[in-house]
Amino acid sequence: MFQLELRDHLPASEPGVHRAVCALLEGSIEVGQLTSVKVGTARFFAKVVALTRSGESLQRFELLEREVVVSLVVLDAAINANLVRLGAKSLRKQKLKSLTVREQVTAVEAERAFEAAQLAFAAARSALVVAHQAAVDSSLGRFRALRRDELRSYLSSLGGAALLPSLEEAQVTEQDDLVVRFRGPFTFTAEAPARDEVPDERWPESFRRLLQQHARWRFFSGTTDDGLGLTVSELGLPPDFHVQGVGEGEVLCPMSIDGDCYVYHPTLRGPTGEPALSFLSQQGRGRLKPPVPDVDVGALFFRLALTRIEDP
Repeated sequence: MFQLELRDHLPASEPGVHRAVCALLEGSIEVGQLTSVKVGTARFFAKVVALTRSGESLQRFELLEREVVVSLVVLDAAINANLVRLGAKSLRKQKLKSLTVREQVTAVEAERAFEAAQLAFAAARSALVVAHQAAVDSSLGRFRALRRDELRSYLSSLGGAALLPSLEEAQVTEQDDLVVRFRGPFTFTAEAPARDEVPDERWPESFRRLLQQHARWRFFSGTTDDGLGLTVSELGLPPDFHVQGVGEGEVLCPMSIDGDCYVYHPTLRGPTGEPALSFLSQQGRGRLKPPVPDVDVGALFFRLALTRIEDP
């Protein structure tokens, strides 16, 4: 009965997912037959329920990061829904006394289902952290293995091939940061990735991959960082900035440029399906400039850096 409650309650916020999970568990449909965009979520919930039935460890399954990310959103919503429905713990205890025996059993089962959902959420989050740390370790391992004469090709692999003719010196610090000097002089730095800080799942996949290589990119004039120039990282909107018709927490800002910034457009997408990049200035009164066509944040960063080198 407990497992049935878990199956029925967790995906309730997504009816299509709920039906898919039930079909998977009953064997009336195979994963390959699912055509919904929520396939990853359905498979995840099916695993959670199957594990609850068998008592095995969630860690035995190799959950894909994409599956975990999309599942966390639905699972978190389900947990919040259960919290609202069940109410505060003290109030629930008081009400149990006035319930019939059947109602008490149902309430206890719902509480157990909620606790199981919490455990599943924690396990999914743990799996996501492990996947991120593995990606960071792999990236750092390849980076540390680079010889000095390979740093030019590494910069090119990041998207900075057009800057190579202006390169004067490249080195790696003891903190695993890449430092490149260009004529001008200009400086590019790429900081080591943050192993224990998983990027927010709202960021586009290409940007999360960038953060698994380097936590922050900087390009600035001179050899001393004055805070101006170009920055790529998990940035919030600068003070006093906003986007018309969009809540502050809904705007993702991956790059700043001398106090202004580029943000991921809240509605428009590029050819790859990821949000397009649009320029936002403090003087723009919340109006976004037309999206930059066919370019991701890394390519845009190096394009702007090259412009500064060529026209200082």
